[in-house]
Amino acid sequence: MLPDLPEKIVKYVFNLDAGEHLDRYCRKCDDITDQVAISFSELPELRDNELERFAGRLLDIIPLAPVFGGKPTACRCGTVNR
Repeated sequence: MLPDLPEKIVKYVFNLDAGEHLDRYCRKCDDITDQVAISFSELPELRDNELERFAGRLLDIIPLAPVFGGKPTACRCGTVNR
């Protein structure tokens, strides 16, 4: 069996921490702001229809997708950052 990985690493690799607050750079605010982690299915380009939302949910559970594609977050100004 695989060794137990710390919970934080598993959540990062699989994007399972939606709702977590992170301090990240916002392109629109041009500053470091408190942002909320979101699912890939909440990205503007993937939320138009149910098939695209399903593809976004699959990206959440594909190992390392957040590592290579960036974890999506939403700033308080409404901008989605990755």
